[in-house]
Amino acid sequence: MSVTFILGRAGSGKTHFCLEEIKEELLQNPEGPPLIFLVPEQATFQLERELINTPGLDCFARVQVLSFRRLAFRIFQQTGGMVRPHISEMGKRMLIRSVLAKEAKNLKLFSHLSGDFGFCDTVASSISEFKMYGLAAEELECEAAALVDNVAKKLLADKLHDMAIAYQGLETALDGRYTDPDDYMRWVAEKMPESDLIQGAKVWVDGFSGFTVHEYAVLAQLFSSAAVVKMALCLPHWAAADKLSEHDIFYPTWRTYQQLLALSAETGAAVEKTVKLEGKPPRFNNPWLQHLEAQLSCWPGEQKEGQPQGIRVTGAANRRTEIETAARQMIALARDRDWRWREMSVMCRGLEPYADLVRTIFKDYGIPFFIDKSQGVAHHPLVELLRSSMETVASNWRHEVVFRCLKTDLLPLDREEVDRLENYCLACGIEGSLWTMEHRWQYIAELDLENNVAAVKSQEDYLADINELRDKVRACFQPLAQFSSGRHKVREISRACWQYLDLLAVAENMAVWRDEDERQGDLTRAQEHVQVWDQVIELLDQMVECLGEEELTLREYLTILEAGLEQLKVGLIPPGLDQVLVGSIDRSRNPNVKALFFLGANDGIFPRQFSEEQIFGDEEREYLQAEGLEIALSSRMKLLEEQYFIYIGMTRASQYLSISYALADEEGKEMRPSAILHTIKNIFPQLEIDYCGMEPEGECQTREYLVPGPGSIILLINKLRQVKEGAEFPLVWQNLFNFYLNRNSTRDLLLSLLGSLSFSPSQKNLSDDSINQLYSNPIKVSVSRLEQYARCPFSYFAEHVLKLRERRQLTLDALNLGKIYHQILSEFVLNLEQEQLLWKTLDAVKKKELADRVLAQIHRNLERTGLLKDAKNRYLLKQVRENIYYALDILTEHAQRGEFVTRWVETSFDRGGQLQPLEVQVNEKWSLMLRGRVDRIDLTDGGGKKYLRIVDYKTNDTRFHWWQFYYGLQLQLLTYLWAAVDSIPALVAEEVAAAGAFYFPVSRPLVASNGPLTEEAAHRQVKLKSKMQGVLLRDHEAVSRMGVDGVGYSDLLPVQIKKDGDFGGGRNSSNLLTNEQLSQVLKFTESKIRQLGKKIAAGEIRAYPYWHKKDTPCGRCGYKPICWFDSSFSGCGYNFLRPMNDQQLLENICQYGEGGEE
Repeated sequence: MSVTFILGRAGSGKTHFCLEEIKEELLQNPEGPPLIFLVPEQATFQLERELINTPGLDCFARVQVLSFRRLAFRIFQQTGGMVRPHISEMGKRMLIRSVLAKEAKNLKLFSHLSGDFGFCDTVASSISEFKMYGLAAEELECEAAALVDNVAKKLLADKLHDMAIAYQGLETALDGRYTDPDDYMRWVAEKMPESDLIQGAKVWVDGFSGFTVHEYAVLAQLFSSAAVVKMALCLPHWAAADKLSEHDIFYPTWRTYQQLLALSAETGAAVEKTVKLEGKPPRFNNPWLQHLEAQLSCWPGEQKEGQPQGIRVTGAANRRTEIETAARQMIALARDRDWRWREMSVMCRGLEPYADLVRTIFKDYGIPFFIDKSQGVAHHPLVELLRSSMETVASNWRHEVVFRCLKTDLLPLDREEVDRLENYCLACGIEGSLWTMEHRWQYIAELDLENNVAAVKSQEDYLADINELRDKVRACFQPLAQFSSGRHKVREISRACWQYLDLLAVAENMAVWRDEDERQGDLTRAQEHVQVWDQVIELLDQMVECLGEEELTLREYLTILEAGLEQLKVGLIPPGLDQVLVGSIDRSRNPNVKALFFLGANDGIFPRQFSEEQIFGDEEREYLQAEGLEIALSSRMKLLEEQYFIYIGMTRASQYLSISYALADEEGKEMRPSAILHTIKNIFPQLEIDYCGMEPEGECQTREYLVPGPGSIILLINKLRQVKEGAEFPLVWQNLFNFYLNRNSTRDLLLSLLGSLSFSPSQKNLSDDSINQLYSNPIKVSVSRLEQYARCPFSYFAEHVLKLRERRQLTLDALNLGKIYHQILSEFVLNLEQEQLLWKTLDAVKKKELADRVLAQIHRNLERTGLLKDAKNRYLLKQVRENIYYALDILTEHAQRGEFVTRWVETSFDRGGQLQPLEVQVNEKWSLMLRGRVDRIDLTDGGGKKYLRIVDYKTNDTRFHWWQFYYGLQLQLLTYLWAAVDSIPALVAEEVAAAGAFYFPVSRPLVASNGPLTEEAAHRQVKLKSKMQGVLLRDHEAVSRMGVDGVGYSDLLPVQIKKDGDFGGGRNSSNLLTNEQLSQVLKFTESKIRQLGKKIAAGEIRAYPYWHKKDTPCGRCGYKPICWFDSSFSGCGYNFLRPMNDQQLLENICQYGEGGEE
């Protein structure tokens, strides 16, 4: 029994020394006593490969490359101890949750946190730490008791007390039932004397900077039982005899060395002569790297003049650029020096900010890689299936959750069926108990207020299909449905989960997905499917084992399940041999690296900043350590230990070291370089720092950026864009262009990207062929569509030509509310006609009776759409009722005070309509046919001159604006008046004059006041805001017959009568038009429509939104994601509308009458 220490600095050949001795032993005696090479878990794969590649060793069974945990497993195989099932980390957290809940009354601090799984994670981590350092629950309780009278340490005493209860409760729950992996090392030390694996074995231990208490116990057994134990430590031989300060880089390994010396003395193992690996470290084939290693442990260190060769420091614009720079350097090394990918490695202090970017960028650059990090699987379809399925039942079939589940592709519906079902559910507001009710869905997917029987019948086949899909979904959830309410045993719910997965044949689907990924060469993803299935089943087993008899609601069960699913990780093995290892310096091992790329040398990241632990702070940890309780280091000591990791990270490469840092994070916030760069700069004063942006600067950097792959093609396209704008086209870029153009593998990609050079969000006009295919002659449009075209041609094109639509969703939005108001008022008038009643003589009782009859029918029609399932919609419909009562009162007053009678409602002007369509010839070939529906047309009753007026119902306080009319944005009101004037005289067989066109607000308005108002004053102000707005004939007879009498502002119309009987010149004077002006306005309406029609017929479809006093339609447009409008692009801009006052606008309209300004 002897111990030999192998001491040397980084790169001195310690691992090589161990491997050579093992190889020599194998070659000399293949069947001798066991040879064990004990190394960190992450190094086992590489070192086994090193041994396998030894010339002359075709095979061997004598040597085993093991980690501590793997050694424990082998010993348990020989001696027993693996009979009980092991408990997973999630299982421990479930047990801790149960313990804290049961012991809540005995806890001093933790009682209110027992149901918090995040806190249970923290407690479990602390217990694992205690076990790692050999602390028992009794020791915690004793220390807590010792601090009872110490007022200053009361908080620490309470923490120790509660942790002791949790610790002891966990141990009791585990006792005789489960094996805790944290106990393996403690048990293996007890079992080792029974194993012949280590008796007389020769053992080499390498790659560790320190050991836990239980690992020291295992080493003690090795010292006692093995023939020879050789310990390799990264420690200069001269430091072994000194007493190092805790600030020294080698302090962690020096402390370990001292503890091993003490351990050898305790076990009686003879300490042989130390192997001192001195002289020039053989790892470094680069003298500059050798000098860096030698000086990193010194301060200030010996400077070396000259520009270092094989050392590069890069400041990158951001993390993406940082990784792209490293990728280009790797390709250059592989191309120029013929280095293998496995001879290069990427290291970070922490992989979290870099892993996803590395995956994306390395794939783009064609670099094979393996990320040495367990991956979370929360994104996996199986995990999402289990999570969302349980949540579907627990949340009573909430829409978003149901379709998260259906889109996992693990239920018996394909994506097209899922989309059809989702579209229907959105359109009809299907969620909650509507999924579980027994009767079939009969809701219609469109708002049908007219009780159109044909429309309902046309949906029967559609509804049959939807209900069939719904039945499929409900059948799948049958095993889980019984747990929607009440409390149930965890065992029963878990069994139902298994039945659910079995019903869906998930295991078979995982096998199919695995085989498919293997065929496509994605071995990593193939491994993932297998591991996720195994881990999910293990999680369900653990829930049964740990909480089987506990009764929980489904929501409580889901909380535990989700916490477990979040903990699932897959540990993948490298799918190939020749690939770049991407890892972290405290975990990954790769001994034969020629080039190392260190990413993330930023302040606060490297060295890492540590925060205090959640349960025990730094001060408490240092106090406990002083009291003799050995626990993990405080954050201060961990920060000191970071110096050792810096040394290890900077000395991994043998020929090339690249260190990089980001200048900004993903949000553009500044990031500072690490202090280690100052140290390196002090060692090499002439070291120049390169700065890399997203595009190269200068010819030298350009050549570095140009490596094969899509990255350089993108750079080429960007360069060509600059050339297009007048920049030079250097020869190197010309050669690159020809290179990609002449290669079959890249020609198509290059040509497709070249199209982006001519890209502009401003769309070209449609070709004549496209126009002929898209439009029929005449072009049929409504006035609202023409207004949309005036707002932005592309918006019109997208919605009404391409027929692009947002998904229909069941809401009582402004559009649907408008339809309801229009239908109610239309039906009310029709009821008046059927009962031969006059609005003028209608009493309040009959008016309410007719209104209620119409509202009841509308209510029945709305019920068929499912709108009234929602309380908000029911409230909105109640508001509709109140608004209708008020609107009918105002309209009744109009009828009683004036002589106009409603003659036509919802009157269409179209072929086959009551009014003739309006047809406008826009050029020699094309004409425009306007179609629409006028809400209401009134005619004067009795003798005298006949007048007509148009009334358009609006749900809001819509006003007529001359600037909107002038620029084609508000044509509807006057186009309706034009249509009426064009057709009504023929219908009534006499001359009819236009008296006006008005908007009527059907919603009861709100009024603002600086103080309380009397009921009479409030009613007067409300009524004033309810007056009709629009254009009015400047004619006393017409105005009088509309009910305007007396002096002052009318409460019915936008008009003022002065004392002398003339019309006032107030704020609405521009809306009073003479016969001549009104005639010119109607002519202007036609010419404006012709102007817009010409553009439509010419195929103008570009995104050209108007801009008027900072008002633009873009903020209200649903097509922004596809128009790509950006005024910074060439040829892309706003249609600026010149502001003018109403008088100027009216003068222009009457003077020119030919469509106004462009």
